[in-house]
Amino acid sequence: MRAIAFDIYGTYAHFKAWYMTTSRTTYPLPPRTALAGIIGAIMGIEREDLPTWCAVGNGIRFGVRSLKPIKMRILVVKGLRGPAVLSLTGKKGGKRVEVNWLKDNSPPRIPLEVIDQPEYRAYVHFPQDSDLNKLSERIQGSRPHFRPYLGTANMIAYFREKVLNFDIKTTGPGTGKLAGLVPKETAQLDVQELRRNNVRLTEVVAQSAVTESFAFHHGEFLMDMGAIGIPGRLAMDFNHVIDDGLTIPLI
Repeated sequence: MRAIAFDIYGTYAHFKAWYMTTSRTTYPLPPRTALAGIIGAIMGIEREDLPTWCAVGNGIRFGVRSLKPIKMRILVVKGLRGPAVLSLTGKKGGKRVEVNWLKDNSPPRIPLEVIDQPEYRAYVHFPQDSDLNKLSERIQGSRPHFRPYLGTANMIAYFREKVLNFDIKTTGPGTGKLAGLVPKETAQLDVQELRRNNVRLTEVVAQSAVTESFAFHHGEFLMDMGAIGIPGRLAMDFNHVIDDGLTIPLI
């Protein structure tokens, strides 16, 4: 089996954390569903067809890693104008009260966490070589079917017109350094090396799959914020590729 890889970059990226309701927090790396959206846009997959197209049972696999240390920042964006934009209802002293903000027509200012100047390498495996060849042609010719975005409209995803080829490994512990979206249950970390190298490691719960009715499944993942790799090995047989001495799981 083989996979191809290509580099994606942009000015900003925002991959909204599914569990946040009032604040706009981002994942440092695009989860599987976001990768499916980016690659599906390049391939010409309609939004309503994405869940069927990228279903895990179809054999499609994605991977990703950051090519440089991840830098977060907060942008303040303007919302829509209008009276009583935000209304909260609750109880105080047993009495029902309602508080309204922005009763004038001034637009609200909303903080948005983003990744600043993101650069990622995306890895893709399709069961059919014809699909891999089609994706390669679109990347090398800079001809995406739809315009891809880095998680949010107006955050355009650009890609370099170079395609890399990798053999997929299905067994073995890897190189001793993990990178990208690492399923927590697959990783056996080297705690001493983590402390010694001061690795910027974060653990998140992110979307791992989506059903035809757009219901999301979630999994626990480890992400390397410093782009130097997570000291550790694969504790079970898992599809992966080796790139620059790093083990990249394909999910």
